Amino acid sequence: MYRCCIKSLFFVAFLFSMSCVNAQDIKVVDSLKVALQQAPLDTSRINILNQLSSLFQSKQPEKSLVYANQALQLSRELDEKMHIAKSLNYTALSYYYMGDLNNAQRQLLLTLKEYETIQDSTGIATSLNNIGVIFYDQGELDEALEYYLKSLEIKQVMGSDTVGIAMTLNNIGNIYKDLEEFDQALTYYEQSLTVKEEIGDDYGMAMTLNNIGLLHSNKGEYDEALNYYNRAIAIETLIDDKRGLAMTINNVGLVYEFWKEYEEALNKYQESIVIKRAIGDQYGLILSLFNVSSVYKKKEEYKEAVFYAHQALETAKEINSKSQIRDCYQQLAECYKGMGDSTKATVFDQQFTQLRDSILNQENIAKIEAMEAEYEAQLRASNLKQMQAQQMLEEEQSRKRFWLWLMIGLGILVLVIIVLLIVIRMR
Repeated sequence: MYRCCIKSLFFVAFLFSMSCVNAQDIKVVDSLKVALQQAPLDTSRINILNQLSSLFQSKQPEKSLVYANQALQLSRELDEKMHIAKSLNYTALSYYYMGDLNNAQRQLLLTLKEYETIQDSTGIATSLNNIGVIFYDQGELDEALEYYLKSLEIKQVMGSDTVGIAMTLNNIGNIYKDLEEFDQALTYYEQSLTVKEEIGDDYGMAMTLNNIGLLHSNKGEYDEALNYYNRAIAIETLIDDKRGLAMTINNVGLVYEFWKEYEEALNKYQESIVIKRAIGDQYGLILSLFNVSSVYKKKEEYKEAVFYAHQALETAKEINSKSQIRDCYQQLAECYKGMGDSTKATVFDQQFTQLRDSILNQENIAKIEAMEAEYEAQLRASNLKQMQAQQMLEEEQSRKRFWLWLMIGLGILVLVIIVLLIVIRMR
C-alpha cells in the first residue's frame, strides 16, 4: 500500500532562491511592477520578470509561473542564452512549489541543456543539483545521488562556489539518511556544516542543524534531535528566518508525536501553522496541517482529523500540488474508514488511487525523458571526444607531412649543393 510521506520536513538545497511575499516584499513587488511598465524589451525587463517570479514562488506559484514564462518568451525572442537558462530555472521552481515535479524536472533538463550549450560550469553544476532534488522528492535515491555527485565534482573542480558545495553536501547527507546509512549521512552533514561555518552562512547552518536533528530523530535519539533543533531555532530567530523557523518547530512537533505527547506535538504544529499563514508559505502549511490531522487520527478523534485533512487538501488544490492532493486523499480515506463512513472512505480511496496512478504515469514519462536527455548528453560528450580525437589525428598527420616535406626539401637542397660543387670543381 502507498505510504504518505509528507510528514517529515527536512531541508533540501534547491535552485537559486526560496522566497515568499510578506509585508516587506509588498513594497518591492509594487516598485517592480512600476519598473516593469517602463522597462524596454531588453534584458532589464527579463530581470524584473524573474524577480517578480521569485517573490511569488511559494505563496502564488501559478502567478510566479506566469512571470517566469514571460521572461522566458522574451529571452528566446532576444536569443539571450544565459537569460533563457535562468528563466527556465524560475519556471522549474514555480512548478516545484505547485507540487508538479514532472514539469519541474522537464524544465530543469532544458535548463541543463542551455547551460551546457553556453558552457557555463556554475549553471551546469546548479542544474545537476536541482535535478537531483527532483529525483529525491520522487523517491529515486540512486538517480538523485548520481546527479548530486556530478554536481559536487564540478563545484569542487571550480573551487569558487563554496555555498553550492555546502548545499550539495547537505543534499547527499539526505540521501544517506533515507538509506539509513546514518554514519555516512552524518559525515556529509558535518562537512556541509563546517563549510557553512567557515563562510558565515547562518541560513545554511540552520538548515543543516535541522537535518542533523532529523537524522538523530530517525535513529530514535530524540533528546539529541531536540538539541540540534534548538540550535537551529536560535539561529533562525536571530536572522529572522521565519520559513526555516516554522519548519524546525514542525520537526520539534514530530519528536513529541513520536513520544506520544500529543498535546505538545499539536502545540508545536499549530505554532508552525501560525507562522506559515503569516508569511504565506502555502507549501509548508499543507505539511503542518497534515501533521495535525495525523495526530488526531492517532488519538482516534476522527472529526478533528478530517477537519484538518480537508484544510490541507483545499490548500493543496489552491496551489495545484498534485503529490500533496494525493496524500490528503489517502489521509481522508483512512479517517473516514476510522469513523465508520465506508461511503466517503471509498470515494476518497478511489480519488487517491486515480491520482496516484496518474502521477506514476507522468513520472515514468519524466524518467524516460531524463534518460533521453542523459543519452543526448553522453552522445554530445562522445561526439566531442571523437572530434578531439579526429583533430589530434589530423594534427599528427599534418606534423608528419610537414617533416616529410622538410626532409624532401633538405634532400633536394643537399643534392643541389653537391651538383654545384661538382660543377665548380670541373671548371
